[in-house]
Amino acid sequence: MTIYHSEYKRYTSEYAPTFSTNYLLSLPEDYTPGEVLPMIVFLHGAGEVGTTPDSLQATGLMRIIKTGLPVRAVVLAPHLPDRRRVWNNLVDEIFELIDKTATKYAVDKNRISITGLSMGGYGTWEMGICYRDYFSAMAPVCGGGLSWRAPDLVGMPIRTFHGDVDGTVPISVTYEMVNRINGAGGNVSFTILHNVSHNCWDYAYGETNLLEWLVSQDKSKR
Repeated sequence: MTIYHSEYKRYTSEYAPTFSTNYLLSLPEDYTPGEVLPMIVFLHGAGEVGTTPDSLQATGLMRIIKTGLPVRAVVLAPHLPDRRRVWNNLVDEIFELIDKTATKYAVDKNRISITGLSMGGYGTWEMGICYRDYFSAMAPVCGGGLSWRAPDLVGMPIRTFHGDVDGTVPISVTYEMVNRINGAGGNVSFTILHNVSHNCWDYAYGETNLLEWLVSQDKSKR
């Protein structure tokens, strides 16, 4: 188990200078500058919108990281300050933050993966489609996307999760994405959690090998 040190930081986009956001950067406690590591990008859900690390760390991967993870990586979690914006409207600004962080911390750019839950699941699909050649793997959790664009993700390693009685984001939105990708020749792994409502992320992040799988994906070997 790797223990992490997390620091809450502020970022202002150069691409769009009117956009600023906080983010949580987590590194192994014994990280040494210049050490080459994979990176996991985590996009939170609508319930974690806010301006303090406590709200970001309440749910999902950033809650689990407080007690350690079974992988060694740079973990980047942007934090939206309010509900006026969603990830899908900030793709280029968030990508800028991701790429600058990857460069600053000598991240292995063949092993940058992205995952997110609920609103962040939607954002994960959208980021993956817009920057398909950048990410090594994706794991959208209980979120959907524009299914007519989904075939662009053929060849991308993807695992996705959804509860079959989710009353917040219906499972049909994940089916639509998976069916379009697989129908075009892709091979998405879709885990359906039976009799589970919206919170399928505790299972995805805490009870599977998802994190190990994410850091093991290398786009140079696709």
